Amino acid sequence: MKISCDIIRDLLPLYKDNVCSDASKDMVEDHLSVCQDCQEYYEQMNTELPEIVPPEEAGDPSKADWDFFKKASRKLTFRQLIIGGVAAVILLTLYTLCTSSAPFIVSAREKVTEAVPFLDKRIPVDDVKVQDVYRLENGAIYCSFTVDSYISAFDRQYVVKDEGSPQVDFSAFGGNTNGISLQRYWSDFTKAEGYSSSFYFLVPEELSYYREDPVTAEEKLTRQTSDGVYFVGKGGRILPLYEKGETIPDAPADIEARVQEDTREYSLEEDEWSDADAPDYNHNYCYILSFNEEK
Repeated sequence: MKISCDIIRDLLPLYKDNVCSDASKDMVEDHLSVCQDCQEYYEQMNTELPEIVPPEEAGDPSKADWDFFKKASRKLTFRQLIIGGVAAVILLTLYTLCTSSAPFIVSAREKVTEAVPFLDKRIPVDDVKVQDVYRLENGAIYCSFTVDSYISAFDRQYVVKDEGSPQVDFSAFGGNTNGISLQRYWSDFTKAEGYSSSFYFLVPEELSYYREDPVTAEEKLTRQTSDGVYFVGKGGRILPLYEKGETIPDAPADIEARVQEDTREYSLEEDEWSDADAPDYNHNYCYILSFNEEK
């Protein structure tokens, strides 16, 4: 059977590297013994490529072209490295500012959003309506509310009374919170209208969280009675869902049952905290009753 030159030339690289089967090797050798064109093709494969040497003579016009190419490539590579490095630093900085929960970064982020409202992704307090407020058997406060806006994310907030006015405590982190903030990502801004969600937020009678000392930067465990339950909205505006001292009814049986079921499902395991004095997250959740439903 006559084998075509195309097939033989496809096999030649394997033949040259001695990685083809014995049958293929015999077939290639038989073909090369009678085909002059394939013999020359195979010899060209074995010919070493000439080394590219830059011109040495100063008078050679191609030497100027070679020198220009070398200089341009060095400048281009260095410029790309500088631009790439600066871009990486900027992206890393922006990511840290947007996602870090470190107190000083959270405080800086708040100041930036106050100066540039467009960057503030929080839902306005005007879109929030308080529904029911109850006191549970364990002393925790149950607050349900609705939000007339599309929601993309949740954020924990720590609110304290400063001279009678509630303020966000940026030095606090971890543990229990008495405030919540809802956000809408920029990619979801077109969905602001026509959606509604409802939640209930649980806040224990005593809050346990960490606070960073402004002088020593030491993290200290803090325990204190909550001043209330709050929603922190766009521009740092704070809507009290409940404030300490207000008279509220005891939770009815169906609310108690719902909370017990939800907390049993979502409570963290006790062994996640190695420190026995660490804050307990139990009964400090924002539970979804309905989410981003079209009106």
